[in-house]
Amino acid sequence: MKAKLLCGFLLALLCAPAFAQDMMAPIPGEMKELDYLVGTWEGEMNMNGMKMKAGFKAEKILGGRYIREMHTYTMGDNMQMTGMFLMTYDEKQKNWLSYWFDQSEAGNMEMRGGMEGGKYVAESKPMEMMDMKNVVMRATWTKVSDTKCTMSLDMKNGDKWDQMMEATYNKKG
Repeated sequence: MKAKLLCGFLLALLCAPAFAQDMMAPIPGEMKELDYLVGTWEGEMNMNGMKMKAGFKAEKILGGRYIREMHTYTMGDNMQMTGMFLMTYDEKQKNWLSYWFDQSEAGNMEMRGGMEGGKYVAESKPMEMMDMKNVVMRATWTKVSDTKCTMSLDMKNGDKWDQMMEATYNKKG
């Protein structure tokens, strides 16, 4: 009896990945639109007139469903900020979904958007940021070439957008 139970358990265990694979939705073809980001990038960021070194490493994770970017910004000799940006395409909503996390505070910034003229443009939900309420941010990634891209982060100010930071990156690998 124990042998039959053990055999049944092992058979179920071995078959589980096949059933799970059938239940997983295929990776959206839209994910290929951001393949150019995968790799290591270095550059410079301008944040309200202050220039700093900027870089990120992007890789596909979770079976290719997400692109994870690990960012580092260096200001002066000893001040460094790190952050993580996750992007995926949401087939149900027919738009891009992304999340930004950094060391400045707990929580994240959730953004949704799409491809506009070859650019990835995403807008955040209203959020609280540095004691300001209902802040809305917009991130724009532009592929300049296979080895160069730009990123702009803007904050909504009434009916217009104010640029908070702009970066230019060159691909290193």
